[in-house]
Amino acid sequence: MRSEKGFTLLELLGVMIVLAVISLIAVPIVMDSVNESRKSTLRNSYQSLLKAIDMNKSYDTINFSKMYVVREGVLNPDVDYEGELEGDGTIVVNSKGQIKVLVQTEDWCISKEYEDSKVSIQDGECSTSADLTYPEYAYVPEIQQALIDGTRQLETDVTLALDETTSGIIYNGTSQDLILPSSIAGTPLWEYSFVSKPDGTPLPLATIYMPDGIQKINTYAFKDETQLNFITFPPSVIILDNWVFEGATALQTITFTSTEVPTIIEGSNGTFKNLKSDVTIRVPQEALADYQAAWTTSLGSGNQIIGY
Repeated sequence: MRSEKGFTLLELLGVMIVLAVISLIAVPIVMDSVNESRKSTLRNSYQSLLKAIDMNKSYDTINFSKMYVVREGVLNPDVDYEGELEGDGTIVVNSKGQIKVLVQTEDWCISKEYEDSKVSIQDGECSTSADLTYPEYAYVPEIQQALIDGTRQLETDVTLALDETTSGIIYNGTSQDLILPSSIAGTPLWEYSFVSKPDGTPLPLATIYMPDGIQKINTYAFKDETQLNFITFPPSVIILDNWVFEGATALQTITFTSTEVPTIIEGSNGTFKNLKSDVTIRVPQEALADYQAAWTTSLGSGNQIIGY
């Protein structure tokens, strides 16, 4: 029977059981709602970022990819967007202006293919087979090579270490567009930087994007790069060693962006030794006369320097 002072022990136990059942039902619903709200906020932030990147895109007549790196929610290089980011990964703008996203957070994989219009957020880890286009860099002093591994490895943030002892770069990826990170600024491209793969097969690279800050291009930097069509050198390049383009049989256009004419090695064994005869060299229009005066005698009869 009911006590005049309150509930009986059985009634209190019943109330506790009912509350426990309600909690078991309600908590997952609340947590799901919180997670969906977080996802929505994060999705909106990345959409805002992509819109900002799209508005900031600029290309000349020969287009090259650009890459943004996200590390612990911080974007580099930064752009003005609304919201806050999470995760580690990359955002790549290809030569057509399309944008691809692959970022791993603690709980989700944030992704977008080039042809997609919106960012997708899925539970769990990103697929290890996903084509991130962001190479992993590691310095291997034992073989004096900087290894570029085309697989997706978001767990570490390794920078490319080039110094006087480094003799080359090996690219093991499958992408036709290689985007060198800003971390290599201030270092040269050393000898045999882009040679064939270790098994002797040609690299698949059609375009190479180099960040501003690289000052010297060394001997045989693009030797036997038989798939390479276009190269653009940043304004920071001030000297090119001899035989830089030896064996680059698919090369069509070389673009220089500096208004100051870089120093080359002249003569029959110089910078343009064995440069394919129909390669066009593009230079800033305001510096065209300077480039022509400095380089024409070192080029083959079929090569031309034009302004843009």
